[in-house]
Amino acid sequence: MAKMIRQDDVKCLRGKYMQGKRVLLRETLLQDEASKIAEILPDITTWTSWMKSTTHIISSTQNALNQGDEFELQRIVKGALVQEKWTVNSTRSSDSEPLFYEMEISLDGQTRLGKNVGGAINSLEMTITILSDKDQSGIEIYIDYSLNKIYSLASRWVRTSVESMAKIWMKDIIAILN
Repeated sequence: MAKMIRQDDVKCLRGKYMQGKRVLLRETLLQDEASKIAEILPDITTWTSWMKSTTHIISSTQNALNQGDEFELQRIVKGALVQEKWTVNSTRSSDSEPLFYEMEISLDGQTRLGKNVGGAINSLEMTITILSDKDQSGIEIYIDYSLNKIYSLASRWVRTSVESMAKIWMKDIIAILN
């Protein structure tokens, strides 16, 4: 089961200490499972087969995601169409041991029934890291976000929503193995 980690300063796999509001979720995998995910995840054309929480995906590319690419995830939540627009900030990978793939994306906006929602979040960046090594393999989802000041009283509700987003992404990415 995925492990939610809450700390003031979290050192993610990239070795940076991140400040601000954050959510970190990790799941241990077998080496061949992590390799399979690292191979499939970069190709957005495969996303509709494993991303169960999403009904449609619109992308600026039909191949592997690269820096600057944009995509939109569409899902139905409580009978309403919710659209999330994302931009790929960076991708990194290795071809030698230890194998890894990392994608950093930022949320550009969210709409529900065509109206902007998610106004409490000023910025949200998610980093997905897959590590495949004989000693240690797994997936890490790290979300760093900031709130608009007027929504500071709703910070607990926003954190719950961000944690839920991390869990959904983790569940969907693990679905690549099925």
